[in-house]
Order: sequence, then C-alpha cells, then structure tokens
Amino acid sequence: MREYKILSADSLEQAEQVMNDMALAGWRTTSLTPYPAGFPVGVSYLFAVVLERER
Repeated sequence: MREYKILSADSLEQAEQVMNDMALAGWRTTSLTPYPAGFPVGVSYLFAVVLERER
C-alpha cells in the first residue's frame, strides 16, 4: 500500500528543499504543480509538491 502527502512551497527554491528533505525521509516526488496565487491572478505562483512512499 502507498501513502501520499501534498505539501506547498512559496518558490521553486523552497520546493526543491522540500523535495530533498522529504527524500531523506523516504518519500518520492510524483509531481510538482505551479498554481496562481494572489491578485491579479498570474502575478505570482505557489507550488504543490505531491509525494508518495510505501507504507
């Protein structure tokens, strides 16, 4: 069985750090998705990091 976790990051640099930290804890990144944040839409982005690991 697999376990999933979704984390957010404010920048690509922070997303990279999250992915590296979670990899050390046994998690594998399955996707990194940018999504608009703030107003007007499209001015800045947040990033969703989807992780998985075997239970």
